[in-house]
Amino acid sequence: MIHLHVISNYYRHVIKFSAETVVLEPQEKAVIKTDVAVSIPEGYVGLLTSRSGVSSKTHLVIETGKIDAGYHGNLGINIKNDAIASNGYITPGVFDIKGEIDLSDAIRQYGTYQINEGDKLAQLVIVPIWTPELKQVEEFESVSERGEKGFGSSGV
Repeated sequence: MIHLHVISNYYRHVIKFSAETVVLEPQEKAVIKTDVAVSIPEGYVGLLTSRSGVSSKTHLVIETGKIDAGYHGNLGINIKNDAIASNGYITPGVFDIKGEIDLSDAIRQYGTYQINEGDKLAQLVIVPIWTPELKQVEEFESVSERGEKGFGSSGV
């Protein structure tokens, strides 16, 4: 396992590779090992997020993971194949992380993905945490036009 210690106060961005080969059928979830551990200093948090190419070209969804200061274990990439399960459609191969079909001897359900060891799946962004002082009040001192209007109230 590779151990990384964050020593700078500046933004850090590290690409995370899969340390194993995993096949995901449609709607299947997995946690993929990276064989990387980090030491994040107090006052910072690591956010493990999807790479834009993976999320734009495939049905693979990387769920954002939060890595707290003090966690020193193997980072795992929480991933789901969001392809819709097809009733009976099969294919002689699997999709790769570029969204291209990789023909193989195995017959799989259509929409199956194979993540190979070494594939670039996610990125780790390390950012400072700002923890504000909270004060309970009966009402807010200022009034906004939006007020308590919620979802869609700003015109979207």
